[in-house]
Amino acid sequence: MASPPLRRVVAILTGLLLGGCADHPFDNPLDPDAAADEIQVLAVYQIAAQDPWDLAWDGLSVVVVDAAAAKAILLDPLTASEQRGMYSPGDSMRGVASNGTDYYVLDPLRSRAYRLSAGGGVLASFSISARDAVAADLTGDSLWVLDRDSATIHQIEIPGGQEVATLKTAVRHPTGLLVRPDHIWLSAESEGRVYRLSRSAGTVEAVLDAPGSNPRGLAFDGEHLWIVDRSGTLFKTRLG
Repeated sequence: MASPPLRRVVAILTGLLLGGCADHPFDNPLDPDAAADEIQVLAVYQIAAQDPWDLAWDGLSVVVVDAAAAKAILLDPLTASEQRGMYSPGDSMRGVASNGTDYYVLDPLRSRAYRLSAGGGVLASFSISARDAVAADLTGDSLWVLDRDSATIHQIEIPGGQEVATLKTAVRHPTGLLVRPDHIWLSAESEGRVYRLSRSAGTVEAVLDAPGSNPRGLAFDGEHLWIVDRSGTLFKTRLG
């Protein structure tokens, strides 16, 4: 058993540690939910996509949508070289999301979402209410769809495809979406900025300058925040 003086020292140190972490008890500088003042660029790649839109991380590859080809391109995260691709089963493609096994792609012309296998085969599809669906993300049993025109985020239950909630945001014409446990991140191509919003209320909590002039898709690989620009530039970044 520790002596009384030692117990007092332990108590003091514990209080200092807990007090210092009280404001951000789970902050991790690599996590987008952590407080950040700027986006730090670690690497820059030029990709072959003619009209890049959304980004996703499937556990092994960075996935970028080339809307001009209605194609999702899987990129090597070390070189950004193309590994393989899968085409939209519909008429168009803008948004993409992955859970590491399947891929969800958005077809804004048909107002549909398709669930694809790793080989690109259609496993399921359902209609979506977003009329200008440009980005998507997955969390648990929810597919999140961003409607650029209305600046609204739609939460859709999967695999059923039933919309369960919507969240109106104040970000003007958002183009990229990343959903985290406590926050939602949006990029705005016309503003050249990336916004952090409260996931519960949708209020803007932070505004950061994007590394490119026209940011679109966002993705998080567990360590890095990826941002694709309209110019075809892919940025590997971290928050600082």
